[in-house]
Amino acid sequence: MTSEVITSSAFVDQIKESWKSYKDIDFPIAGDYYYDLIGHGIFDDKIIEIPLKHLPEEIYFELNKLDTETTKAIFYRTIKEIFLEKYGVRLTEVAVRTRRIKVMLV
Repeated sequence: MTSEVITSSAFVDQIKESWKSYKDIDFPIAGDYYYDLIGHGIFDDKIIEIPLKHLPEEIYFELNKLDTETTKAIFYRTIKEIFLEKYGVRLTEVAVRTRRIKVMLV
């Protein structure tokens, strides 16, 4: 039996894909929920509350094996990459420089 190690980059990619496909009754277009959540959190300088229940079970299970700081770093990077895709390099650099990306897992 082999043990597979998932890299931080792989986690980021898997989380991004799950967020890009997420939709619900209020956000019927896939991905809009997280683009909206992240955009408002950064532009309004608020904590971005990430609902862990939206993650696929296998990702959630693997994240639980990691320490808290690594998990936060993975979500921070995921948020930064999603924001970069939507708003571009200039606004992302400002958000990072002014530390406007604040994350809380719920």
